[in-house]
Amino acid sequence: MQNIFANFAVIPSANLGLLGDLQKINIAGDGAPLETGASHLGKRTCDCRDKKIYKCNCPRYYPDRWANWGYDNHHDCYFYGYTLYHITASNSLNDLPIYLRLVQGSRHDSSTSVFAFTELLDLYPQFNFQYVTLDSAHDAQAIYTMFDHFDLKPLIDLNKCRLDNRTYPAPMEINENGIPICPAKLPMTYWGFEKKRSRLKWRCPYYKDISQCPMDQPCSPSAYGRSIYTKPQWDLRLFTTPPRKSDKWKELFKERTSVKRSLKRTLVDYKVENAKVRSKRHWFFRISLSAINHHLDAQINATKCELLDSLLACKVV
Repeated sequence: MQNIFANFAVIPSANLGLLGDLQKINIAGDGAPLETGASHLGKRTCDCRDKKIYKCNCPRYYPDRWANWGYDNHHDCYFYGYTLYHITASNSLNDLPIYLRLVQGSRHDSSTSVFAFTELLDLYPQFNFQYVTLDSAHDAQAIYTMFDHFDLKPLIDLNKCRLDNRTYPAPMEINENGIPICPAKLPMTYWGFEKKRSRLKWRCPYYKDISQCPMDQPCSPSAYGRSIYTKPQWDLRLFTTPPRKSDKWKELFKERTSVKRSLKRTLVDYKVENAKVRSKRHWFFRISLSAINHHLDAQINATKCELLDSLLACKVV
């Protein structure tokens, strides 16, 4: 089903230009709970109840044997079923999904992302992915190391429970967003990324007019002002490219809402979550059909626009 979805839905959309520039595709991933219609108690296969034996150890039939208990953090409740992990082309105009995976409800999104993104890169060798936007559930050092290995730039929201105090080679103070703090206790100004040396440059926050610095004595004798460099290799999780909470980082991170809209389209608009079927295969079949329809809707709209443009060019209407 994954190959069918890729070859008959994603690739045709890419050929129509619905995924944007195939050499600069941004992607976003997230998981959503999917409650199964089966009961976690199973179904009786004995006649003990007819014999007024209400507690027995007889074998039971479980119609959805791969489902298990998971926790829905958004609604703050437990559910019995699966987690749908969704990856979309976040800079596409139609929030188009490009990868689907159905896992047990107890599996954490960070664990799912390891093989999900590996399979994604194997599935589309002709695409060049650039930025990956994820929520704080993926905030783990191993996830950043994996993306660095694949030459992807992760934009992951920090999990406040995992902040730690680390020391770095350069004598500097770093805030929670990976921004150096100058001797005046002010965040320094980002001044670009040096690709050859793989480091980020930071300048004095008063570089335009150093005389405005609140310190009595300047921290640097240079008229250029104090400059500091940080290297992503020190801490891939903290020193991101672009820097955390910078204007470009915020602009790119907004694209994460793409996967939310795509999930809503699948689960709510196509009413997949109302199916209440009792088999993982049935669930994934319905999810795949809804994702294919998502692409077909976008392709039909694109074809209509092209037809209308050609008619207008010919002055038929």
